[in-house]
Amino acid sequence: VLVTVRDVYGEDSPTVRVTLRYVGENANRPVVIISDNETSIVEGTEQKVLVTGSSLRVFDPDDDFHTIVSATVEIINTGGRGFFKEDLSISATSPAITVTYDSVKKIVTLTGRASEQEYSRMLNLVKYSNREKDLGSLSLTFRVVRYSVSDFSPDQSLTPGTSDVIIHLININDAPEVSFAGLLFQLATYNESAGPARLAEN
Repeated sequence: VLVTVRDVYGEDSPTVRVTLRYVGENANRPVVIISDNETSIVEGTEQKVLVTGSSLRVFDPDDDFHTIVSATVEIINTGGRGFFKEDLSISATSPAITVTYDSVKKIVTLTGRASEQEYSRMLNLVKYSNREKDLGSLSLTFRVVRYSVSDFSPDQSLTPGTSDVIIHLININDAPEVSFAGLLFQLATYNESAGPARLAEN
């Protein structure tokens, strides 16, 4: 911008060039968009990617001025039988993003300044596993996994954008098993002409 000042006598001052720098306001939290937010896992399946294809996308309304700095993925309906047998994980790596996992709280944390596209790529690769052998015995037959992303550093207060995925736990009717006091076989003796013989002890 060129600025010139004129006095009451019509004399102009030397022209001064002023450079304006526009600073945007980071007023909107980022958004996690998941086009397919329900999935299922069958008993005995070791692990499964939570979202299909690239159906998760991170979008920051203030992206012209800010990038994503952190994200979390966590199981929010925790507790009950089988909880200690389930986990979340990310198999991929990123040069800009560090991934850590709290196996007690079941929270995956991603930190590092990166584009919304890079965070989208990483979050699309989150996997869920459940090693429980009898999903039908669980008090809850579904899990809710919450994705949260933030374009603020952790010490700032803007609420992160969130979105949930529901996992339906499908039980399989396993065939019954027969064992003899914990053994897979039992040795029984039958004497000729001695009458019926007991095959297994009580």
